[in-house]
Amino acid sequence: MELVLLILESREKSAILKEPYKSLSPEEKSGIFSRTFLWWINPLIADGYKRLLSVEDLPKIDSEFSAAPLRDAMQKGWDQRRMESP
Repeated sequence: MELVLLILESREKSAILKEPYKSLSPEEKSGIFSRTFLWWINPLIADGYKRLLSVEDLPKIDSEFSAAPLRDAMQKGWDQRRMESP
């Protein structure tokens, strides 16, 4: 049973994902072996070897690395700062 679970977990999941999850980054959709050995990035490396990459060629980043929550916290702190007069 553990072997079956390991095999299922090691496969890429993009074919079985429902619509809201199909836009996840390649890293998030990859299996455990692909993440461990960075196989998910090989297509990007191959494209970069063939031609110059642009920002549009890069995959979407993992949602955990989004800067939006950090920016919101920084903006909130900035808005709440004590205004000192000169």
